[in-house]
Amino acid sequence: MTRRFVTHKGNKITAESNPWKQGGEGAIYRLAGNGAAHRVAKIWHTREKADRAFGKIQWMVDNPPPALTDKVVSSTIIWPRDLLFEKKRFVGFTMPTVNDSVKLFSFVQPSFPGTKWGREWQKFDLYGALKNRLVVCYNLAQALRLLHMTERIVVLDMKPENILVHLNGHISLIDLDSAQVADDRRVFFPGTAFTPEYAPPEFHNNRINPLTCKVPIQHDLFSLAVILYQILVGVHPFQASHSVNTTLTENIAQGLFVFGPRCKELHRIPELHDNFTTIPEPVKELFVNTFMKGYKVPAHRATAAEWADTLLSALKDEKSAIPRKKKPQVAKSNVKKVKVTQSSNIVNVIGNNMIVNSEISINNGIGTNNTIVQIRNYYTVNTVSTSKK
Repeated sequence: MTRRFVTHKGNKITAESNPWKQGGEGAIYRLAGNGAAHRVAKIWHTREKADRAFGKIQWMVDNPPPALTDKVVSSTIIWPRDLLFEKKRFVGFTMPTVNDSVKLFSFVQPSFPGTKWGREWQKFDLYGALKNRLVVCYNLAQALRLLHMTERIVVLDMKPENILVHLNGHISLIDLDSAQVADDRRVFFPGTAFTPEYAPPEFHNNRINPLTCKVPIQHDLFSLAVILYQILVGVHPFQASHSVNTTLTENIAQGLFVFGPRCKELHRIPELHDNFTTIPEPVKELFVNTFMKGYKVPAHRATAAEWADTLLSALKDEKSAIPRKKKPQVAKSNVKKVKVTQSSNIVNVIGNNMIVNSEISINNGIGTNNTIVQIRNYYTVNTVSTSKK
């Protein structure tokens, strides 16, 4: 048995009868027919949920981010493509399929990749592959930068569970139908989800309610910085014990960044925070701007564009990463040496946003050769087998 839908353009689409994946709001179905391998359908569980989402999804289909037709961008920003109707009622939408990836939630665990994810993921080991993790950070910053260029979208629920990482270093942002859509004057469609551990201090101090009022992009910028810190350091930037506070969100509300001016109030700071000292100095500065200067003045938080530009500079700088002391309980990484080279390959990317003229190569030990090639504003980490010498 199959399910049959009609798109807003009148095209007929067939889906498998049983869901591929289940979520709180709806289920994901695989499609059948031509081009089905690259698309899936999200179908809401109830008519009420579908009716409530219809206006926003219709707006998103009609107003895609810039350059969404680009293959790399379309696999990075998982955006609604077609409205789906069943018996003339709106029930869901189609979107690109995301395969061969892991959730960033697993990626940011200090034990990743360990033995669970296989040898191919060892190039992202926390203690031996800082450069490759900078690539993932760069790609994430660029994805958010592209969304913020619309001047309408605030993701609102940015968290590792809603981000997928691919072996080539690309990322995919998913569950974007929960984002806020607004302009300078009013909210067209409010956000429908957020996660307190990634929400900024003004949320915890009751200065803003993401579900009922207009949320500025500074909300996303705080979430982005927290996630980037987890990718590079291996722990949440506000994770530490306090004599009074008992939760992570209380530390966020009080601006208790572990490297901030009130760090003496903290005790039992996880040793993973020591990795912060190995991050390139310009990148550290953006964390300081976001978590310390941006505590009371959100406008001081680093923008996605500032993150992308700074991370790109760090990737070009051969001396940008200080080697980390290898911990015996963490699986050894293949990465042994980092070499940065320049090429004359120039790629003109989205609009007049940036012109890329670099190619960065990472030679990382016997048996593999990782090459990072920037394609339309995104770095790729490709692994090519080589003969052992």
